[in-house]
Amino acid sequence: MDKIKITYLVDVLLLIFFIFAGITSIIFFFPQIGKLGFSGSDLSFVHRWAGILMVGLAILHVLFHGKMLIAMTKRIFVKKN
Repeated sequence: MDKIKITYLVDVLLLIFFIFAGITSIIFFFPQIGKLGFSGSDLSFVHRWAGILMVGLAILHVLFHGKMLIAMTKRIFVKKN
């Protein structure tokens, strides 16, 4: 698999796990919504693992885009003569 497809896959998975973590956060924050048929421990499990996977995918994302991030940071913060 080439780098572009891997980067795309990492980004899509990062978005999916972000959505899972976000939805479970909203359910925990607003208990009046109900648990939508899931137990609290099920939601906690999904929330915890979505967060852990997001951290790993975010690290991969930064590693894949490291050169671009460094170049953009220099472009923004380095004074021009």
